[in-house]
Amino acid sequence: KARPKIIPSLLSLSAQSITWTFDVLFYTKDPRRTPSDRPFVLYPYERDLVQDLDTRLAAGNDLLIEKSRDLGGTWVTLCWLLWHWRFDKSFNAIVGSRLEDLIDEKGNLDTHFERLRWECRHLPTWWLPDKFDLETHIQLVPFSERTHIPYMRLMRPDSDNTIVGSAVTEDFSRQGRYNVAFMDELAACEHAEGAWTATADSAPMRLAVSTPKGLGNKFAQLR
Repeated sequence: KARPKIIPSLLSLSAQSITWTFDVLFYTKDPRRTPSDRPFVLYPYERDLVQDLDTRLAAGNDLLIEKSRDLGGTWVTLCWLLWHWRFDKSFNAIVGSRLEDLIDEKGNLDTHFERLRWECRHLPTWWLPDKFDLETHIQLVPFSERTHIPYMRLMRPDSDNTIVGSAVTEDFSRQGRYNVAFMDELAACEHAEGAWTATADSAPMRLAVSTPKGLGNKFAQLR
């Protein structure tokens, strides 16, 4: 069916401002509060982080994020990736952690791709990309969680933009080319050294994100 006229203006507003998108459209979850599904209104330090992420992406520079629990670092990064997946003409990212089970497990909101699924469920349907006939604006392929967010993968029906997941091993990211390589909890990854070397050739922007875990690890060396 044809797209209502109001949608392009709201979609354009979202495309023009990632922080507006966070404040108005994105959600986060805090099971300790009621209701637990909370609008993702950015704190000042989160707004600074989003702006820093965009600056580093534009310049092709790496970024290290030293985080504490409950400060929203992973949620912010995942939603930032989601926004660029939606609005950049060509955007591919890889998301990693020390084990595949920490990256994706259906129903487990502590995993990265289940968070992306959850986020997409909370977004208005007009925000998610569909494949339309450019002349008639008739929907050809609607976005579907089952089809477009399978195991460790977020795909678009209308372009090649993709976010994929992989355990952080010596071969992390070697088989692809990405705009961003996001390595979560890098301090706990056994093969962080090899993965960091591998991503130097596969992604111009590398995100090393972790809570500290002593000095004897790659994250501490980078820090």
